Amino acid sequence: MYPGGLAVLTEVFEALGIEVMQPAEGALREGLLWDLLGRLTDEDARDRSVRGFQYRFHVETAHAERVEATALEFLAQLQDTWSLHDPECADLLGWAARLHEVGLDIAHAQHQLHAAYLLRNADLAGFSFDQQRRLAVLVGAHRRKIRTELLDDVHEPWAKRIPYLLVILRLAVLLHRSRGPGPAPALEIRASRRKLRLGFPPGWLESHPLTRADLEQEARYLSALDLKLAFS
Repeated sequence: MYPGGLAVLTEVFEALGIEVMQPAEGALREGLLWDLLGRLTDEDARDRSVRGFQYRFHVETAHAERVEATALEFLAQLQDTWSLHDPECADLLGWAARLHEVGLDIAHAQHQLHAAYLLRNADLAGFSFDQQRRLAVLVGAHRRKIRTELLDDVHEPWAKRIPYLLVILRLAVLLHRSRGPGPAPALEIRASRRKLRLGFPPGWLESHPLTRADLEQEARYLSALDLKLAFS
């Protein structure tokens, strides 16, 4: 069987112009088993993997849940303008919010990059390679200066979606900078393809000067994505 399989594989390489092929670490039967297990427990295997990752890297889950709730609220308001209706957009954003601080277990400095490395290379049952790569991009660029080269790992149609999801995640994290138990302020959001305006409750920004300063810096960071952020 080996010579026959090699002959078929050689023809596939030549017909499709393939130069390099890498074997997958998982196998079809493993994916089927995880899928069946999820059906038996009425739970997505990926959610179980995310929860296990949070536990392993000592994530403050209450804070992560607040960030997730805010991010999903923003998504609901922006999905029409930014074409983010695919259900996986909400899934991906939720997972990224839950895992955005896993890198803190390694080091505080540049912890987003440590998290991206972990998520790109970990064995996350239920996730495809491309899903892990998209998750790593979101988490790896969720704070500080945006390293746009990270976005090069993402292919269409996600290449258009990921920058918008990233904006939503970054703002959700920023608005929970105090790590307090309360929700984020109720915002009026207006958006176009390249502009985003946030309307805060009267007096809120004046009473939260550090958040205001972070938003001013964030407006400069988001220019790397060709998006203009305004707030008042």
